[in-house]
Amino acid sequence: YSEIGILPEQGNRGIYQMENLEPGSYRVRETKAPQGYHLSSPPWSREFELAANQEVTLTCENEKDYTIIQVIKKDADTEALLSGAEYGIYSDSACRNLLAKAGPTDTNGTALSGKLYQGLEKYYVKETKAPENHLRNEQVYEVIPKKNATVTVLVKNEPVKAKVKTSKLALHTTGVTLKDGRYEGTKIPGWYMFGKEFSYKIIVTNSGNVPAKNL
Repeated sequence: YSEIGILPEQGNRGIYQMENLEPGSYRVRETKAPQGYHLSSPPWSREFELAANQEVTLTCENEKDYTIIQVIKKDADTEALLSGAEYGIYSDSACRNLLAKAGPTDTNGTALSGKLYQGLEKYYVKETKAPENHLRNEQVYEVIPKKNATVTVLVKNEPVKAKVKTSKLALHTTGVTLKDGRYEGTKIPGWYMFGKEFSYKIIVTNSGNVPAKNL
């Protein structure tokens, strides 16, 4: 086929028309998508036969421009990929206007948002559910979208580290104090009557990264 011209748009209505064509074989191909949309791959095209005094109508559909956000989840200490994390994708940095969800992450530590058609300059990603045995990452991640492409966000989580220390000091022991689970000073044992009850002072120190309850 040889090019005979470009179909002119009729009044910004999405209608393109060419008149007074000779009967014969023709092909129409889209070369530029409307603003906010993109060409299909391969670009849309149609071939048709035109008879004398015939009118032919063709329909071309375009997909809106989009962005896909991919989250990669890793352990902050070991870099191991983590499953089970879930995310919200928002239009605002305060993470109040939810646009979409991603997750849970699979065994490869990956979660995808699906196509986002809002056309925003920025998106915001926040974790809504942590992987098992890990603390939830409270950071809000700002994402600059790429047109019709996938943007990757790496998120790391601290593993739960439950750790407590205990120390005890008999009631009549003198010369020392307990600080951060350790004795300070020189311990002088006290005297106790055989068969009599006596008390201990027990101190529990939480040195992990999660609250210690019911101790």
